[in-house]
Amino acid sequence: MNPLRHNDRILRMPELVALVGLKRTMIYERLKIGGKYADGSFPRPIKLGPRAIGFLESEVQRWITQRADQRIEFKFGTSEEVA
Repeated sequence: MNPLRHNDRILRMPELVALVGLKRTMIYERLKIGGKYADGSFPRPIKLGPRAIGFLESEVQRWITQRADQRIEFKFGTSEEVA
């Protein structure tokens, strides 16, 4: 869990979509318990109101960094991973 920083921003869905490069549907699929793409790594939303959620920018940035750290390399012109 991430302690709230004084300057941490709350991202609403349009900003989140633009920042992570995933569509809304995929984001919700990653959040859904038991979802096909849910692996527990995507930042959990915070409730802003009865029908509004947001995401802490620092947690989203950390998730992006973790994804970048897990890069895999492929052989050029194929979908095979390099061992």
